[in-house]
Amino acid sequence: ILAFSLFGAMILSSSYNLLLIYIALEAVSVSFYIMTALQKGDFNSKEGAFKYLILGGLSIALASYGAVFLYLYGGSMDLRQILHTDASEKKLLILGLILFLFGFAIKIGVVPFHFWLPDAYQGAPTPITAYMASVGKIAFFAPVLRVMPLVQESFHQTWVLTLSVLAVITFLYGNITALVQKDVKRMLAYSSIAHSGFILAGIAVAETIGLKAVIYFLLAYSLMGMLSFLVLAVLERDGRWENRIEEFSGLRYSQPFLASVFAVSLFSLLGVPPTVGFLVKALVFMSLSFEALWWVAILMIGGVGISTGYYLRLVVLMFMKEKEKDLTLNLTGFEKLSMAIMTLSLIVLGILPMILWNYISPISEMLFGR
Repeated sequence: ILAFSLFGAMILSSSYNLLLIYIALEAVSVSFYIMTALQKGDFNSKEGAFKYLILGGLSIALASYGAVFLYLYGGSMDLRQILHTDASEKKLLILGLILFLFGFAIKIGVVPFHFWLPDAYQGAPTPITAYMASVGKIAFFAPVLRVMPLVQESFHQTWVLTLSVLAVITFLYGNITALVQKDVKRMLAYSSIAHSGFILAGIAVAETIGLKAVIYFLLAYSLMGMLSFLVLAVLERDGRWENRIEEFSGLRYSQPFLASVFAVSLFSLLGVPPTVGFLVKALVFMSLSFEALWWVAILMIGGVGISTGYYLRLVVLMFMKEKEKDLTLNLTGFEKLSMAIMTLSLIVLGILPMILWNYISPISEMLFGR
C-alpha cells in the first residue's frame, strides 16, 4: 500500500495530464484511507479514516468535474496546451479552475475544508501520519501549483484577494486551535493546517520569489513534519505513552537525544533562526511585501506569535520541568543516524539555502515560465 501511494504521489507531483492526475489522486487517496484505518482496536483510527473517506470522495468528485470543464475549454488533457488555448469565452475555464482548486483545498486541509485532517492525523498510526504530513502535503499541493499560470491568466486580482483571505483564516485558525490542544499529535495536526495557510499566502503572490519560496517551504515542511511525527512514533513504543502534553515534562532527563531532536523540529516549525523554517517564512513575508499585501503579512506575523505559545510550551516542559515518567527506550543506530541527519538538515538548509535553492529555480521556471 505504501509503495502504491508513493507511486501515485510521484505521478501527482510531476504530471500535466488531467487523466493521469485523476488516476494518481485516486491511488494516493485510497491508500491513505486504508493506512489511516490500520491502527488495530482503535476507534479513533476508524473514525478518522471514515471522515477522510467521505470528504476525500467529495474532494475527488470536485477535482474531477473541474478537470472535465478544463478539458471542454481547451480540448486537451494537457494543462500546458490548455494554457495556450485562445478562446474568448472563459466561463468553462473559470468554472473548471474553481472546482479543481476546491477539490484540492479539501485534500490540503484549507479552512473551512479541514474537518477530516485532525481526526485522520490523530487516528492513523504515527509513522503513517508522518508520511501523510510530508509526502501527502507535497503531492496534493503540486497540482495547485501547476494550474497557477491558468489562474493568473484568468482572474489574477480576484485570485490574489480570495487566496489571501483563505490563507489568513487558515493560518490563524490552525494556530489558535493548536494552542488549546492537550494531545501533541492533534496539536501538530492543527499546526499542519496552519502551515497550509502559510503556503497559500506564498501562492497568492505573483512574484517568482514567492513561488520559489512555496516550493522550498513544501520541501522544508515535509522534513520538519516527518521528523516531529517520527519522534512521537518512537516515544509511543513505550506502551504507557499517550502523547499528552504533560508527558513531555523533563523528557531531557530520560531521552536527551529525542528531546533535542524534537526541540529543533519545533523551533524550525516556529521559524526560529538559523533553522530552515525561519528562512522560508522570511521569503514568504518578503514576497507579500513585494505585492503590497501588508495586511496579510501583519496578520501572519500575529499568527506566528500565537504559535509561539504551543511550540515553546513543549520546549519548556522538556528542558525546564521535572520529569513526568521514566522511559526505557532503546533507539537503534539507524534511528539515531536518520534523525540526526534530518535535524542537521533543518539547520544546514537554513544557513546554506543555495544547496537546495539552485535545484528549485529550474522547477519554478518549468512550472511558471519565469
